[in-house]
Amino acid sequence: MKYYSDSVENTYKIASDILDLYKGTKILLLNGELGSGKTTFVKGFLKGLGCNEIVTSPTFTIVQEYDCREKIYHIDLYRLSDLHEAIDIGIDDYLNSGSYVFIEWPNDIEKIIYRDYLIINFKLENINSRIIEVRHISLKNNKL
Repeated sequence: MKYYSDSVENTYKIASDILDLYKGTKILLLNGELGSGKTTFVKGFLKGLGCNEIVTSPTFTIVQEYDCREKIYHIDLYRLSDLHEAIDIGIDDYLNSGSYVFIEWPNDIEKIIYRDYLIINFKLENINSRIIEVRHISLKNNKL
């Protein structure tokens, strides 16, 4: 599914729509260049959940935790060099937590996901507009 956004508010709306459309899918892999709207999307998603936490990019902290009705994890793997480093920080614990997990710069993480997840690609058209493409990956036959 493809969306077009030309504003922060529109990106928030798209995030909220995706929340409604893919209820129960709690792992979201966010791909896109710097400044393409990944963190803005997470802000909109949390807003759609009724959560008023201040959302910031986890680029330097690697993991941000938000306490809403449930724990939400926002992870940025940009500074990690490979899947082994992600495993060392406990990425599999986050993935298997049952909480919403947003992962920016997911690289090879798909290899260790055993639940349904979304791949969301952000492509800048220009400074004010982007294309947001969503793909649902279903792993119905896989079990933990």
